[in-house]
Amino acid sequence: MLAATNRLRDSKVIARVKQIGKQYQSENYTLLVLPRKDNNPLRFAIIASTQVHKNASIRNKVKRGIREAIRQSIYSMKPGYDCVIIAKPSSVSQYTTDAMQEILALVGKSSVVRGRLSQKK
Repeated sequence: MLAATNRLRDSKVIARVKQIGKQYQSENYTLLVLPRKDNNPLRFAIIASTQVHKNASIRNKVKRGIREAIRQSIYSMKPGYDCVIIAKPSSVSQYTTDAMQEILALVGKSSVVRGRLSQKK
């Protein structure tokens, strides 16, 4: 479970990140990053719309995999950023471990990472 301090829930802030945030793409996910002018903890929002899959339990499974990848790597990320991860429809057919590795690689491309990012074993 991702800590409450690391969750981005305000829809106005999410819309702002989607509008003016820097975008990073992978095969199954899109990462949008917007720096804040403070040193508060990093915040994430995860979006898996009905375009990903009509079944809510499948969308939730995709979101759980994304949350776990973030939870395992948040220790090596810089504070002061708002991030939105958007799942694409192709993410449904992916195993959770593969999804976690792809999310880590995607976050590694962005300016959010302090140093080298590696997955815990």
